[in-house]
Amino acid sequence: MSPSMNPLPGLRGPRRSGLIGLSIALWLVVMAWEWPVALSFGDEVGYVGQARLFLQGQIKPTISSPGIWHTTASGGLVAKYPLFHPALLAPFIALSPRSAFLVGIVTAVLLAVMAGRILREWGKDPMWAVLVLAQPAITLVARTLMADLLLSAFLLGAYCAIRKNRFGPTILLIAATLVAKPTGPVLAVLLIGGELSKDWRPLRARDPVAMRKVLACGVGMAVGMAIIVGTNLIANGSPWYGYHERLGPPNFMATFLFTSGAAHAKSLALVPPLLFVGAWPFWVRRDYGPLAVMAGLIGLMAIYYFVDWGRSSVDSLVLSQRLILPAIVFLMIGYAALLSDLCLHLEARWGPWVGSTTLAGLLILPGLAGYAISSRHRRWQEPMRQALASVSEVAASLGTNRIALTPSALKYGLMFNGLTTLQPSERALLAEGPDRKDLDGQPLAEVILCGTKNTSYRVLSSDLSCVTKGYETVRAFAGCEILVRSDRIPNR
Repeated sequence: MSPSMNPLPGLRGPRRSGLIGLSIALWLVVMAWEWPVALSFGDEVGYVGQARLFLQGQIKPTISSPGIWHTTASGGLVAKYPLFHPALLAPFIALSPRSAFLVGIVTAVLLAVMAGRILREWGKDPMWAVLVLAQPAITLVARTLMADLLLSAFLLGAYCAIRKNRFGPTILLIAATLVAKPTGPVLAVLLIGGELSKDWRPLRARDPVAMRKVLACGVGMAVGMAIIVGTNLIANGSPWYGYHERLGPPNFMATFLFTSGAAHAKSLALVPPLLFVGAWPFWVRRDYGPLAVMAGLIGLMAIYYFVDWGRSSVDSLVLSQRLILPAIVFLMIGYAALLSDLCLHLEARWGPWVGSTTLAGLLILPGLAGYAISSRHRRWQEPMRQALASVSEVAASLGTNRIALTPSALKYGLMFNGLTTLQPSERALLAEGPDRKDLDGQPLAEVILCGTKNTSYRVLSSDLSCVTKGYETVRAFAGCEILVRSDRIPNR
């Protein structure tokens, strides 16, 4: 084994793989210890709402379906987001809503494994791949039900499959990239265009190997587009997404460079420091597919009207990377390759202690970074966990597995292990008295989980009232109240 393949003396392939596995295992232990209990982003409400519809044998929502829906010109409701991700989450929701967080956590591990294989192929120390799990944005998004990490994994997998000219996996992973999110088709085109540009001369000569690669990419695009059009027709009655476009000025404008562009530039310079240099190894290798994805996605999001932000400047640095997460993954791989070279250089200059110290640091870094991020995230979710546990206890005491949720309680109420419905406003009720029904004609739920605070820090709002005719508050927490129908309160 050459020195570049094994920078730290005495550590051969099997042993190095074991150390990578141990580092990943430590990260997983932290994730299990600080397991997520509620939703963090508004988009997750839409995904889980659609997944719950599937479990009820429905695709189109009704007025009492909790979730995020788009109102059509005819006044009907359709899913706002593509169906693939909710369909993937549905089996986990059926098993136990909190088990759905496995999707993001397993996806993050797969990204680290793929990164390690790429580094090994480049002749770098694959141990540096664990930096992927120490990247704050990746760890944070892994703790959610957002589709960004899954899209990143499909895209990275497609990159590996195209490079190795693997026909079936190329088709499968390109198609999966397309259907994962509405940005998938754009990223797939960027990746394919960049990768095939390296084969321009063989393509002009009709080289069979190059033509096979083109065929696989073309079939993958066709399959993905067919799935998109088909599922949109089923869900929306239209080949287009039900994704609601923002009204007002265009979504992409050069003036957003001063807001979104500045936020992305700052995060790429600081999280981790000088992350943007991760593009250099791809440039040296003339690896134009990832370069096209990085330049194209970051360029588009730099002029996009929206960028995620948090309560503090540090939170904003991390959250702003969500929309460019596929580019972040590629940059982290290049970043890890550069650090591997740097470590090898320093070890040759200063002695083997550099390598041993670095190895020890890499072994525990994902776990430490994961704990720092996860424990803070879990503390933010703790009031939601208490509310969810309490409403589950109240519902069980009444012998019901169905609760109603107010819009401000959806981020944690949708994690209820039972049936959920949207609590209608008083003006929307169809009848008066104890026999009042919701807008779908169903009896009103015996239990309401009502949020008294908006869970989104982007929304400025005063305290929300939970006063509801025919219900009484039985428990109150910081940010929510639990109401029970008056005729179901014991000793009445």
